Amino acid sequence: MAGEHEMAPAEVGRLLDELKRRLEEAGVNATIHIFGGSAMALLFPDDPETRFTEDIDAAIQPREDVYRVVLTMADELGLSPTWLNASGVAFLPPRAQPPSTTGGVAVTYADANELIAMKLAASREQDLHDLGMLARRAGITDPQVLVDIAFDAYGEDSVVLSDSRSDYLIMAKDALTRAKRRAQKAKPPIPGD
Repeated sequence: MAGEHEMAPAEVGRLLDELKRRLEEAGVNATIHIFGGSAMALLFPDDPETRFTEDIDAAIQPREDVYRVVLTMADELGLSPTWLNASGVAFLPPRAQPPSTTGGVAVTYADANELIAMKLAASREQDLHDLGMLARRAGITDPQVLVDIAFDAYGEDSVVLSDSRSDYLIMAKDALTRAKRRAQKAKPPIPGD
């Protein structure tokens, strides 16, 4: 779906509201746990560093019933059939797996620690950008804290954290350095300097 359609934070929220409405109307009990860039868009819609997202990453139960509605919405609204997908669910920290719902539709979002863990584990260019933003929002300035959050979330023997702590520490330092540079560029110059 890359490059097809970028969603602003407000659109992510509208699509999820519409999905929830349709699921409830159909009598589907579901749990949808949002993570990744779409969770950041929903948690920090007014932050200037929030990126647009091309899809909504989610852990979904029951998948078949929810996907039926997702595909109908995609067709009606001209969206990719993967506008909401579970392709990244294998990267959810084990302690972050959402509970099943027994009634209604529950839409939850990853918290800051879950997002920090996932962004550090992925360590792609956009993830390092997001990691720096998350650290700023959480007031974290020590890269070791970011590494500890990731290893606490996944565990020391995690398959997802396949590099060493020292490798992740380098990535965390890089993310914080980049975030600091962005913050300095964003500050208006002080007259007389």
